[in-house]
Amino acid sequence: MGLPTPIRSGASYVPSDQTQSASYKEAGPSLMTDVRLKSWQPRRASLAAAAVGTIALVGATSSFIAATAQGASAATRDKKAVQIVSRNISGETAPVTMLATLKGASLYTPPASGCTGGCLTVWPALYVAKGYTPTGVAGLGEIAVTVGNKHRLQVTYLGNRLYTFTGDSGSTVNGNGVAGFMAAVVGG
Repeated sequence: MGLPTPIRSGASYVPSDQTQSASYKEAGPSLMTDVRLKSWQPRRASLAAAAVGTIALVGATSSFIAATAQGASAATRDKKAVQIVSRNISGETAPVTMLATLKGASLYTPPASGCTGGCLTVWPALYVAKGYTPTGVAGLGEIAVTVGNKHRLQVTYLGNRLYTFTGDSGSTVNGNGVAGFMAAVVGG
């Protein structure tokens, strides 16, 4: 005689307090064992649906909160980083429209070889804080750079990195043409 199987009338079962007895031969004709088995009864559909609905609601809410938090951390705010100024550049007959920092320091684009290491002590780069997008003129952007062990965002204009020159003071443009750096002329 085999073990009794529960009657299946749904997808989910819970044990009841009722038991069924089944006797069968386990080790041979002389040994009989009494085994008590729990019977299974189907759950009520409303209880199962409520549990599934609650789990789905909690899961959806958690996903929404996580997505919102991630989106908020990835969001950036506009930060004015440059201004347009008119400056006299040596060798030019008329003032030139160019970029300057918000404090008025003239901005320059680097030579094709770029500027790293000791170059940055003479030509400090213009950075924007993490989470901000530089604004002030069309064509601004940023590029991620590593300086020492720090990760920074350097401001770019039309794809060229922007630098100031330590040899300038006030509104001077003394760095134009020095070591291949050129004044950041608007539109140029």
